Amino acid sequence: MRRATIGLLLAALVGGGCAGHPPASKPRASEAGDEDAEREQAARGLPAADRVAYFQVATSIGAMRGRASLVATGRSGARQADAVVKATIPRLRNLRPRNARLVRLRDRALGLARRSADSPLRGASARRDADRQLAEVDRLSRSLDSLVRSDPRFSALVPD
Repeated sequence: MRRATIGLLLAALVGGGCAGHPPASKPRASEAGDEDAEREQAARGLPAADRVAYFQVATSIGAMRGRASLVATGRSGARQADAVVKATIPRLRNLRPRNARLVRLRDRALGLARRSADSPLRGASARRDADRQLAEVDRLSRSLDSLVRSDPRFSALVPD
């Protein structure tokens, strides 16, 4: 079961966004190199604390989404996903981003991670909590996407 879950997650990550469309033509090597250099230059403009915070917040969002999805559907693996969410709490708490929007995102993610870790894993109330957590995770994810769209330095951290 665990291998099947991991396989599905990998398939979603690898195949996500394809929606049956043919792959776009690959850029020439020099164009790809130029784009990589531009991204690297943009990312260098971010303080290291903001780069680390961005990835930790994004990782915690994924962990919370995974936990809430498993609990909401009553599927196995919720206990392991719960352990992953609990592990994100000290990481989020120790972050010191400089970007004000990222500070707010970190605070919101930390609050949700704590609530998630405190919520039950089974039963009707657990499923209701998980549904609410999924909605909150979606709002957090949209806020993180908004940060990426508004600041080209953050967009440099997002892979194509």
